[in-house]
Amino acid sequence: MKKHLYIVLVGLLGFTSCDKYLDVEQKSSFTDDIIYSDPTLAEGEIMGIYYVMNEDRSYRNRLATYMGVNTDIEYKSSSKTGNVDNNRRSIATYCATPALGENFNDEKNPWSWLYTAIERCNLAITGITKYGNPEPGNTMGYLLGEALTLRAMFYYDLIRWWGDVPARFEPANESNIYLPKTDRADIYDQIIDDLAEASALMPWGGDIAQTSTVQRPNKAVAKGLRARIALSASGMALLSRNGGVVDFVMSSDARRQELHQIAKDECADIIASGRYRLESNFAQIFKDNCAKVVTNGRESIFEIPFTTSRGQWLSYLGLPAIGGTKWAATAVKGEILVMPTFFYDYNQYDKRRDVTVVPWRWLLDNGRTAQSLFTATDKKSTGINGMSLGKWRAEWMSTRMTSNDDGVNPIILRYADVLLMYAEADYCLANPDLDEVAQYSGAGLSYFNEVRERAYGDNSHNVNYIVYDDIRKERAFEFCGELLRKQDLIRWGLLKQNLDDALEALGDLKNHRGAYANVPQQVYYKLGTDAANNVDTLALYGFNVGEEAPAPAGYTVVQTAGSVDPGWLNKISIDVLYYGDPNKRQLMPIMKVILDGSQGTLKNDYGYE
Repeated sequence: MKKHLYIVLVGLLGFTSCDKYLDVEQKSSFTDDIIYSDPTLAEGEIMGIYYVMNEDRSYRNRLATYMGVNTDIEYKSSSKTGNVDNNRRSIATYCATPALGENFNDEKNPWSWLYTAIERCNLAITGITKYGNPEPGNTMGYLLGEALTLRAMFYYDLIRWWGDVPARFEPANESNIYLPKTDRADIYDQIIDDLAEASALMPWGGDIAQTSTVQRPNKAVAKGLRARIALSASGMALLSRNGGVVDFVMSSDARRQELHQIAKDECADIIASGRYRLESNFAQIFKDNCAKVVTNGRESIFEIPFTTSRGQWLSYLGLPAIGGTKWAATAVKGEILVMPTFFYDYNQYDKRRDVTVVPWRWLLDNGRTAQSLFTATDKKSTGINGMSLGKWRAEWMSTRMTSNDDGVNPIILRYADVLLMYAEADYCLANPDLDEVAQYSGAGLSYFNEVRERAYGDNSHNVNYIVYDDIRKERAFEFCGELLRKQDLIRWGLLKQNLDDALEALGDLKNHRGAYANVPQQVYYKLGTDAANNVDTLALYGFNVGEEAPAPAGYTVVQTAGSVDPGWLNKISIDVLYYGDPNKRQLMPIMKVILDGSQGTLKNDYGYE
């Protein structure tokens, strides 16, 4: 029997010869039968999968921060330069090319890291199945379920970013290195089946040591991901067929019903387990996330586990800080902003609004503590130029942030998503024709209202029925900034339509028309001091409808630097959300480094030829 080999892969398509591809080095003298029959050794192999997720240009930054915008509610800052840079801004504005820069075209690119992680999953799945005697209730059964769950997540991410991709569900060898694309429907079928197997093998969260935290999957994770993938598989997909014709295709009516039933049943099982709950305070979800609280049984069900010195989730998506503050020694980039109109789309009594959308940023310390950009000396208000995303804040971390690698885990699945996925799946089952205005008051309505009750603090905004658009809007209000929206819009077939609607809404906000006719035209601020906590305080007036001039005593008007109009609504600078057509360019092109190493088995579609 051959000794166990540790395969170092570059996307399985990144080099021009098999010898370079299978750059192998002997990891140990143990053979596969020894490693995958021993729970401790096998678990060590599984840990190698997580190692890949912490690598530069993997989930650490590229995969976890740039690929989920622009949408109708979130956008990449400075998007308007994306048509010439061919970098992450180009990804956001749907105009990236195969020559994409910023380390997307070297050997350690996001595509390659995903396939490296998949290869490690394949090795573990094959080895444990052959030698480990995996069964529900034993360690090997859990480890097999873990590897199946992670592999399904990796393939799902490949599909939602690149569409049809090569599928390999066994370890790489010289006969299967250069594979063409596989129809994503076939990949969906495989990983949906894999997740059913995984959920049968794994215990619930907290039942064994491995599932005591949300940093490793359990039965609920497999079921929740299976529901999410089933909903994606049931929806619209951009396909390139018949000589390059690009078109949208949806599953057959019968298959769509099967997938909706899968999603409903999986969510029902999680709900019935009683293992998870909505956090009563919406902000607490993200305070815990920033403070690295990872215990099981809360709202967060699964997070990508970053070490304290890896991962740039807060750095890129957090509340921006222009310079160092008492909470962060470095600037917080805050490259993902919120559409200004979205602040006003919220009901002003919705407690999620002021957690999610923040109309200010931090300056540097100035000797005491950070201040907002609403100051008499700076005058660079955030304003209509883009609301900050506030779900992740350096001041909520348990330790001071010392570099871009903040160590905050991206939340992959939380209980609110389970409730809303149930409502959507049951709505679609009750309304198989997907009639947009069909009224629904089935079992999922109580879960829909449960999410709204948390948002408002009581049942005053509960509803007696919903239509499909209510579910779509509620998902926007609940998950803004969590990078779920783009795939939601794609599977609903609404990406370009909603982007165009968002641009029109920005014009309405700027010109005080339509739904935004009553938005106040002037913003005021008031700085104060909380001496007991040695922090500055900031009060704002003029953001909520009804807060008209003049402001109460003690407030100062926000002047827009360099503007003849002191009002803030003229600061609109989101000139475009897309350059490429989102109906054709909603998927990423395969990078040149991958194409060059594919031996002609891969090519780009969707207008990238």
